[in-house]
Amino acid sequence: MIADLHTHTRHSFDSVVDPREAVRVARKKGLTSLAITDHGSLTGALEAASYARGTDLQIIVGEEIATDLCDLVGLFLENEVACGPVERVAEDVRRQGGIVSLPHPYRGHKSPEALVRWVDVVEGFNARTSPRDNAAGQALARAHGKPSIAVSDAHFLREIGNARVTTSSSDLKEALLRGDFSIVTAYNPAYLFAASQLIKSFRLQTYATIPKQLGWIFASLVRRR
Repeated sequence: MIADLHTHTRHSFDSVVDPREAVRVARKKGLTSLAITDHGSLTGALEAASYARGTDLQIIVGEEIATDLCDLVGLFLENEVACGPVERVAEDVRRQGGIVSLPHPYRGHKSPEALVRWVDVVEGFNARTSPRDNAAGQALARAHGKPSIAVSDAHFLREIGNARVTTSSSDLKEALLRGDFSIVTAYNPAYLFAASQLIKSFRLQTYATIPKQLGWIFASLVRRR
């Protein structure tokens, strides 16, 4: 199995991806499982699942959930999980048979060391996170005996599948919990991170941040030349 375990659609405030197109691109890239993990919503995952029905692609219904300390990702969900205290969110995910993942531990989280005890797996490689922060995430996972996964954190179609896990097991959930998988890693273009933040600013009407984000996009494009 080949799985990307963290992606977004237009049902997140920082993405414009159509769920139907996400299914098409994932299949084209050879993925067998795709987790849709929109912020605070299962709508994109459920839409994608309807488009993937009858194909060789499994849609993992997921959600990126805000807590009092950080965001957590819930995978293999049946019901939407409301934001709230981190311990309650983790319990709600597991109560419905899901897996709790700590996304990009050293990007946007103040105390990942205090969070890791609540999760089942850690994003040791996030394709939108710096090499230094990814290395710290991998060290955190090792120190606490947590499986370290690789994810694209895609907010645009071209990012889907850039980082992924592979396993010979037919039970992906159990393979993740046991650490019975390998990872494939590649970084997403930096300007796409800035572009998704720009979308977020327009969606949330935080217009004061737009000049800074336009500067990020310009700088990252110049560095690519």
